[in-house]
Amino acid sequence: MEKNINEEELFNNYQYLFDDSVKERGKNYYEQNKVISCHKDDNIYYSKVRGSQDVTYNITIEIDEEVKFTCDCPCEFECKHIYATLLAIKDKNYDKVKLKEEVIERDTSIENILKVIPAQDLKQYIMQQVKRKELELDDQVFKDTFIRYYPKQKYNYYYNNLYNRLKLNINRNELLKDYQNKMVQYMISNEYEEAFKIVKAIVEAYNDTDSLSHSMETADALLALEMPLRISYRKGNTKLKSNINNWLRKVKNKKYYENYYLEDIIERIKN
Repeated sequence: MEKNINEEELFNNYQYLFDDSVKERGKNYYEQNKVISCHKDDNIYYSKVRGSQDVTYNITIEIDEEVKFTCDCPCEFECKHIYATLLAIKDKNYDKVKLKEEVIERDTSIENILKVIPAQDLKQYIMQQVKRKELELDDQVFKDTFIRYYPKQKYNYYYNNLYNRLKLNINRNELLKDYQNKMVQYMISNEYEEAFKIVKAIVEAYNDTDSLSHSMETADALLALEMPLRISYRKGNTKLKSNINNWLRKVKNKKYYENYYLEDIIERIKN
């Protein structure tokens, strides 16, 4: 439930955290329209501020029992990016959004995974590492290799978290790279249902946030889905093929969500 927040009081009550030079620079940033975006979801504000050398920083201001400020810039104290965001909030220069519930990734320890990996598979992995002289255990390499033994994520893990990143326009590329890596690893492990789950979540999140533009950035994100979708359809079992066909019909009936890149990809799936 949204709390009653007086934005002007918020600004006035926390000015003392910023020294005069930070206030002046933050004010200049705001007046120069360097606050690229500012969104409010319940009692949390999210903003993007363009800093020096065109580097963009992400700011979060959360109002709970106390007010928490975070910015991913290198500054170790309340910075000009936060101050510029406070000015935007004071002027109500933000958009209201309703985000999805953040879903935490289901994970487990390597110790638990070692208990379920067949001995032959583990032996083969160790032999490969010995040949490469890379016997030191790398957590990510190990997880990628044995991803089929790790807990599967629910659809909403992929959909909700990408939906929020797209809605706020923050860190989407980092998350998409992680999803793309997971799709590849699931295909290598013959876990085609999981690869398709991610493909579907990405397309639906883009559509539901009105992010299916014809920009090259969107094109790159969609084109990365073609191979996982095609492989999942070709190598998946009968049930998976049926699920993919049902989803493809839905997308076609929606006129491919009016996106030519998506239309072109889907028309090539069964070829």
